[in-house]
Amino acid sequence: MEKVACNKCEATFEIQLKEDKKEDGIIVTYFICPSCNHKYIAFVTDEECRQLQQELGKTHIKLRGKEWKKKRKQLKKKMAKLKFKYI
Repeated sequence: MEKVACNKCEATFEIQLKEDKKEDGIIVTYFICPSCNHKYIAFVTDEECRQLQQELGKTHIKLRGKEWKKKRKQLKKKMAKLKFKYI
């Protein structure tokens, strides 16, 4: 796996994703710099987001053009709202 550099302390490390399960089925996925313990939020999902992710993963070959882009945009918008709400 590729290494990343911490924005805070500049140490390099491999990302190890962790999950924090909140109320109402919310899952916050994050990683932590092992050097300075700075926490990076990767994304926040709910059941609807995870279902959309699954649909997009299974059907990316079947869904072409506008329809796929529309679902992807819907997912990104929902995840951004959740991240703002729970972080």
